[in-house]
Amino acid sequence: MDTLERWLICARAPGLLARHVEASADRLGDPLALTEARASALAELDLPEAALRWLRSPDRGQVDADRRWLERSGVRLIGCSGSDFPPLLATIEDAPACFPNFPLLALPRVISVLSVLRWIIIVSIE
Repeated sequence: MDTLERWLICARAPGLLARHVEASADRLGDPLALTEARASALAELDLPEAALRWLRSPDRGQVDADRRWLERSGVRLIGCSGSDFPPLLATIEDAPACFPNFPLLALPRVISVLSVLRWIIIVSIE
């Protein structure tokens, strides 16, 4: 299992947060070890029950579909253990384990973002 697949599994795990991935790094020696850990090791990480169920038995079809979508779209996942994870985001208690980074050209429509008097207006041009 490669690193991207492990992040995709984390991305789909309901309620999995950056603090859970950090606990995996501390207790299991690898932030993504929770994707391949035994049930007893996962129990030590204080994960939400839904995340535990998913990590024990991820839907490989969904993970494969997510990988294909990432490859086609140009979107990449930003994992909480990476150097490109926003430092301010990392400071909040419920920071996500990972999130998609959408390049402007990956969007299905051309989006223009206009800043007007501290308001951001998003205009979709078709």
